[in-house]
Amino acid sequence: MRRDGGQRPARLPAKRRVVTLPVAGVGAAAMFVGLLTVVSLHDAPAPGWDSVVRGWVLAHRSRGLTGVAAWISRTGPTVVGTLLVSGASLLLARGDLVRRAGVAARWAAAMAIPSIVRWAICTLVARERPARTGWLANAHGYAFPSGHAMASAIAAGLLTWLAANHLARPEARGVAGLVALLWAAAVGWSRVYLGVHWPSDVLGGWCLAITWLALLHVLDLPRDHGSHGVDSFGSFRRWRERWQGR
Repeated sequence: MRRDGGQRPARLPAKRRVVTLPVAGVGAAAMFVGLLTVVSLHDAPAPGWDSVVRGWVLAHRSRGLTGVAAWISRTGPTVVGTLLVSGASLLLARGDLVRRAGVAARWAAAMAIPSIVRWAICTLVARERPARTGWLANAHGYAFPSGHAMASAIAAGLLTWLAANHLARPEARGVAGLVALLWAAAVGWSRVYLGVHWPSDVLGGWCLAITWLALLHVLDLPRDHGSHGVDSFGSFRRWRERWQGR
């Protein structure tokens, strides 16, 4: 209630929308640091659960699932996510071709920058992949964090962001977000199923992706050009003002 007796406009749901991703980003960053510490201090697998989870997944393989996992895994590389995100932003952007190309380039950069960070972390940690005897697909490079898991999760988040700003119907935005989330989860599962990653590699990739998406949220990058959806991706100043209820 306000002092004049009137009803105060409901603000709590909006606050929750605004702070959810930054809070999740802080939690994901803390979890990533924990995983990074464990992986750096111990030889693969991580003690306690990596082998158990991987062993269970490998024990439940089938010919049908193998085909599905192989197909899903091929959609996970950074180049695929970059094409999806930049292509969608190009189609949805307003203005002439030059401006739309600039918008698409910014969204492509939102995919490329974390991939460089991930490569640097992989090189420094130098975690070996699981034994090749369990592989059902080819893979190269070090294992932690999973590039497929990270790239597909970032792409899923950015595509959801675009859908939230360009789809007028809340139901359509919800379906788009759910499909993107399931796709990212499936890509992560496929990397463990195919035997080329430890589960902690995939979890690390997801944590790094959430951290990056939260940072983009706070910095209002890449700036969107949509007219529909929930205005939940503002600059740090707008985020602070909403939190304070101005």
